[in-house]
Amino acid sequence: MEQCKESNNKSTAVLALSVLATSIMMQHHYIIAAAISSIRQYYASYPQAMINLIPSAPFIGMIPSMLLCGWLTSFIRYKTIIQCGFLIIVITGVASAFTNSLPLFIFLRILIGVGVGAVAPFQGSLIPKIFTGTMVATIFGLQSVIINLFGSGFSYLGGLLANLNWRYPSLLYAVAVIAIIIAGIFLPKGELPKAAPGGAERFKFKPRLLRLMIFMYFNHLAVFSAMINLSYFMTETGLGGPAETGSSLALFGLSAAAMGLIYGKFYKVGKKFIFPAGVFCLIAGNFLIASSSNTITIRIGVIFLGFALTCTLPTGLRQLSTMYDFRHSSLASSFFLVMTNLSILTLPFVTDLIIWIIPGGNYKVSFFVFSLLALVLFLLATFSIKRSYLVVME
Repeated sequence: MEQCKESNNKSTAVLALSVLATSIMMQHHYIIAAAISSIRQYYASYPQAMINLIPSAPFIGMIPSMLLCGWLTSFIRYKTIIQCGFLIIVITGVASAFTNSLPLFIFLRILIGVGVGAVAPFQGSLIPKIFTGTMVATIFGLQSVIINLFGSGFSYLGGLLANLNWRYPSLLYAVAVIAIIIAGIFLPKGELPKAAPGGAERFKFKPRLLRLMIFMYFNHLAVFSAMINLSYFMTETGLGGPAETGSSLALFGLSAAAMGLIYGKFYKVGKKFIFPAGVFCLIAGNFLIASSSNTITIRIGVIFLGFALTCTLPTGLRQLSTMYDFRHSSLASSFFLVMTNLSILTLPFVTDLIIWIIPGGNYKVSFFVFSLLALVLFLLATFSIKRSYLVVME
C-alpha cells in the first residue's frame, strides 16, 4: 500500500522527520511551568489579575492565530505559514527572558502564542495529507512522542534553569530554530488549493466536530490540571519547589511519549476503547495527585495524565480528516485546537472558582474535582462507543 502522497522524491523517513519537526514547540508551556511561582513573586507588586495571566497568556494569541492561519491555507502555502510561526516563537520567546516589565512580558508571551497558533492547525491535517494507510496512525503516534519528549525536556531543563534564575527557562524557545531549519529543507511546500467548479465550497460546521470540541475542552481541563497547578500544589503541601515540580512534569511528557510509541499498534488492536481508556487514566491521575502525601504518588499520577493525553488528543485530531478535505481539515483543526487551548487558558480561573466555591478549598481539592469531571467524561466516552457520537473508527 502507498504510504506517502507527497513524496517529491523524498523518502518516507525524511518526510516523517519534516512533519514531526513541526510539533516540537506544541508543549512550549512547560518551558516556564516550573518557574511560575518564582515569576509571580518577582512581579508581586502588579495586580493579581495581571499576574494570573502569566501561564495562560500565550493562549490569548494562539486562539485567533489558529483560526486565521487555518483560513489562510486557502491563499498561502502551509510551509510558509509554519516557518513564519516558528520565527515568531524564537524572537519573542527569547526576548521574554530580558524584560523587567510584566505588561511587556505578558505581551511577548501572547506573541509566542501567535507563533504557535500559526503552526498548530497543521498538527491534525498535515499527516493525513502526506501519508496514507497504516502510516497515518504510526506518524500520529510518533508525533505524540516528539511533542511529549520535547515537553518533557522543556519541563526538566526549565526546572533546573528556574533554580538559577526565573529568566533562564525562556531561552529554551531558541530550540524552535531546529524546526525552522528542518522544515525549510525537507517539508514539502505544498500547492495552493484549487477552487472547485462554481467556486470554493464553504466550510460546514459538522455536529460531530462540535461534540468533539466540547468533550476535548473538559478533557483538557483534567489533563492539564497538573501543568498549571502542580507548582502551586507542591508549594501548598510543602512537597517540593521548582526542581521537584519540573522533574515531576517531565514524567508527563515521557509517559505521553512512551504511549505514543505504541499508539499505532494500540489503535489497530483496541481503537474502539482507546478514548475511554485515555479518560480512565485521567481519573486515576488526578485522584492520585489529590490523595498524595509524597512526590512518588504525585509522579505516578502525572504519568497517568501523560497516558491520557496520548490516548485522547491524536484520536480526536485523526477524526478531522474523516470529516473534511485538507483545506477544511486545517480549519477544523483550528477550531478543535482552539477549544483544547481555551481549556488551558481558562484552567487557572476554573481552579480559582473551584477553590472559592468549595468550603476550605485548595489545590488538593481542585484535583479531586478534576478526577470527578474525568469520571463523567469516561461515562460519556464509553456510551459513545457504539453510537459513534465522538469517534468514528474508519
